[in-house]
Amino acid sequence: MADETAVTVTDTAPQQQQHSEELTFNFNGGDNTEWVDHLTWRRLSRRLPHLVRRSYALAWAVDRRAVIVLLACQVISGLLEALGLLATTAALSALIQSAHDPAQLRTALPSIAVLAGAAGLRAVLGIAIQGLSRRLGPRIAREAEYRMLEAATNAEMAA
Repeated sequence: MADETAVTVTDTAPQQQQHSEELTFNFNGGDNTEWVDHLTWRRLSRRLPHLVRRSYALAWAVDRRAVIVLLACQVISGLLEALGLLATTAALSALIQSAHDPAQLRTALPSIAVLAGAAGLRAVLGIAIQGLSRRLGPRIAREAEYRMLEAATNAEMAA
């Protein structure tokens, strides 16, 4: 029984040493999470417009036409969503007002038709947006990686 304990201690000693080395290994020799302590919502919100501009510039450099079509589809989709909300409000108002008179239910039909049309067009635009995003995404990622590698290879080696 004592031999089994000795074997176990011998077997785990190298694992403990290796594990402690993994925990203490650090590139900077210090704590890498110090920058998180200084990160605030204000700094993030100030930096966000710059990051969005850089993202759009990168996408623009990759495929201008696809970016224009994608933005147009998103704007039109947003307008159709607003139209759908207005049609929903109008349809519900007509349905509530005609609750006592079933003959007036026809007043809600135009609003329901507009709502259905807007939802259908939004679905088609959603498919187009998804397709464009799938086509554009990998190309943007490839261009970003290329730029990063180019900057890394052009940087001077520091000792």
